Amino acid sequence: MDTYQFIVAFLVGCAVIIGIAFLVREVICWYFKTTLIAERLTEIRDLLKAQAVADAVTSDGPVQQSEQPFAKVDSIPQNKV
Repeated sequence: MDTYQFIVAFLVGCAVIIGIAFLVREVICWYFKTTLIAERLTEIRDLLKAQAVADAVTSDGPVQQSEQPFAKVDSIPQNKV
């Protein structure tokens, strides 16, 4: 019975420690805006893929690469949260 109680207490303790680690990780990611940055990068990637597909469909031939692919971009807007 003593061994059984020790194993249960150990497993409960491990579960509590893992739960606290997940909560702390979430708070740290929220503080440094890691989750928000990852969502925005995913959105940008999806928009660029959609734009590339649309350009490939509307063009008569293969998509031509310009010498300066980002020449139209003056600056990246900064959203302050």
